[in-house]
Amino acid sequence: MREKGQKTKSTYFWLADDDVAEFSRALHEALPTLSWRCSHPSPDHLVVHQFDTLSDALRCGASPYVSQAFADFDHSALQFLLYQPKTVSAVIDNYAPAYRYPHRFIMAECGRMAIRWNTLDGDDASQATLAAQLKLIWKVFQRCTVPAKVQSTAGYAVSGFRIGKAMLEKVKAESLYLKANGPFCVLSEPDGQ
Repeated sequence: MREKGQKTKSTYFWLADDDVAEFSRALHEALPTLSWRCSHPSPDHLVVHQFDTLSDALRCGASPYVSQAFADFDHSALQFLLYQPKTVSAVIDNYAPAYRYPHRFIMAECGRMAIRWNTLDGDDASQATLAAQLKLIWKVFQRCTVPAKVQSTAGYAVSGFRIGKAMLEKVKAESLYLKANGPFCVLSEPDGQ
């Protein structure tokens, strides 16, 4: 059973490095006091550093495949999780068993921006501040991205994802496959949008 007062907000996306940099710059202009922390394991302990921008936090200790950063609020933290495109081969896809993939191809897994908080934590003023900040963060993110018009390799439309403009061009130019929480996706044809 869900805890009383608990709320979540999330979005899934595909972003290229240029898209992340654009969002990071725009967000820093809109909320200059918002700070980010990296979070990655080291051999002895969890390493955490503070940064002024999302881009800087994502670059700190990132693996070649995935990086994440957090923006802390009074009673919660916003997670930004980003995957880098990678080469995959000999894919067996239970979502689209009839689809024939190239033997080797580049796949970009969807990233996520998410936060969970409880409306019973803190006072009305702190809840109002959090709501306003989250609204602004999502507004900036939507300005820096577009709705992703994609379909699964099984042929059905997949909605609710966003894509950065640089990533959209990269997908078109390099015929990248997009991974959407399970199914592999491709861009929808212009007449199928």
